[in-house]
Amino acid sequence: MVVLLKPKIKTRIVRKWMIKPDYRIKLDSYGSFVWKSIDGNRSVEDIGKMLKESFGDSVEPLYERLCEFISILRENGLIKLKN
Repeated sequence: MVVLLKPKIKTRIVRKWMIKPDYRIKLDSYGSFVWKSIDGNRSVEDIGKMLKESFGDSVEPLYERLCEFISILRENGLIKLKN
């Protein structure tokens, strides 16, 4: 399982003195699989096919869920999308 760390505050000086300077985002098995699959070369469609291959019908509705997850990652500054 993957745990993502997102800074609560971006100022290095303040972060240094914080006890917990990051949000811990625990991903489930699907999210962890997607996160590990994002490499800058694979398309959303490629990752969807890999998900379907690995998890079968349990990922349905596949592309609705995958696109929503990718959007959340992007909105939170965890990934950047390229054309």
